[in-house]
Amino acid sequence: MKTTFLVIVGIFAAVILFGLASRASDPLTAEKDSARRAIDSCDKGWKDDLLPANARLMMRNTCDQMRNEYTTKYGRAP
Repeated sequence: MKTTFLVIVGIFAAVILFGLASRASDPLTAEKDSARRAIDSCDKGWKDDLLPANARLMMRNTCDQMRNEYTTKYGRAP
C-alpha cells in the first residue's frame, strides 16, 4: 500500500517537473513573460506622482499601446 502511494506521488512529481521544464524552454513563453514584465514596469512608471502630468499621460498612453499590442499578438490580455 505504501509503495503504491510512493509510486503515484513519484509519477505526479515527474509530470509536474516535466511540465515546468518544457514551459521554461518554450521561446514563446519567454517572450510573453518578457512582454508582461515590460508592461508591469511601464504601469509602475506612469503611476509615479512625482512626474509631471503630461509625462504621466504620455507614459500611460505608451503602456496602453503596449497592452494593445500584446493582446493583438497573443490573443489575450497580459
